[in-house]
Amino acid sequence: MDHVTENNFIAQVIKRSMGLPPKEIPSDFHSVGASLPRWHLQMLQDRRRMEYYSDIIKTKVQDKIVLDIGTGSGILSHLALRWGAKKVYSVEQNPALAAVYRHLMREPLATGKAELIVDDARYLRKEQFADGLPDLIVHELFGCFGMGENLIPIFRGLTEEGIIIPKTDVTPDCLEVWAQPVFSQELSQDVVIEAFEGYALNELNIFGYQNFWEQDYQASRHSKWQNRGDSQMLFKCNLRDLLLPETTVMSVKAADCSHLKLWMKIVDTKSGLVHSNDHDLSISHWTNAILTIPHWLRGKDFKVEFRVNPDHLDILRYF
Repeated sequence: MDHVTENNFIAQVIKRSMGLPPKEIPSDFHSVGASLPRWHLQMLQDRRRMEYYSDIIKTKVQDKIVLDIGTGSGILSHLALRWGAKKVYSVEQNPALAAVYRHLMREPLATGKAELIVDDARYLRKEQFADGLPDLIVHELFGCFGMGENLIPIFRGLTEEGIIIPKTDVTPDCLEVWAQPVFSQELSQDVVIEAFEGYALNELNIFGYQNFWEQDYQASRHSKWQNRGDSQMLFKCNLRDLLLPETTVMSVKAADCSHLKLWMKIVDTKSGLVHSNDHDLSISHWTNAILTIPHWLRGKDFKVEFRVNPDHLDILRYF
């Protein structure tokens, strides 16, 4: 795709994804397309994600001070201002995305309606919010099963610093992590490395699959997963109390499964709106995390015990 075609494509992506009339889209978005990484484009193409956030934001932001954590190119900040926010603080530590944000949001930046904070959100301080602490925090700090992008450490830091206080609204404010035994003929072959005790589930997309990210992503989407048991919620975390279990156990009943599929549900408890990245239910830019099951467990009853860390899961044991 050449530069002009790519820029036009990005402009069309935004028009479709945001569900807004073309006149509401930043008019010069197409001129900065070359600066956007590919994963960011995939995210912007996720229409259900964009509509989910737009539906929530437009009911909450009127005359509010908003903090957008992990703003990227500024789409959620743009939505907040579009739906009536008084001011938006946008936090982004990636220099390339921050540069795109500065270009796209230069008008609200010039008027003071938006302010960019280039910093690690784990270490934000109250003095950085000269126009007042946020009334509402919006974020999309989720990896393929909710962990891996410092979601819990960031919200712990905001709470400890007093940026989040009892009246602060957070959206989404609840994370659920789910798992299901599945089978894939393609990925049950010898090209995979079986997971083992102590295997860290962090930011990878196909756990135990020997390949690069893009190939992992495609494998997760196109492997024709066959369900081999019921879905189970491993744990839930409310971003207001930030309580995590130390461990969680999943039971599998005699399933001829080759993998466990992990995914998330993100919940805004005030509105009741839920978004899932389970590929059986929806098309999502998030992949599903896939954990390879050892051959000696297949066809038997077994359990998997996970240790729940603030930013990832560990497999403690199969039994």
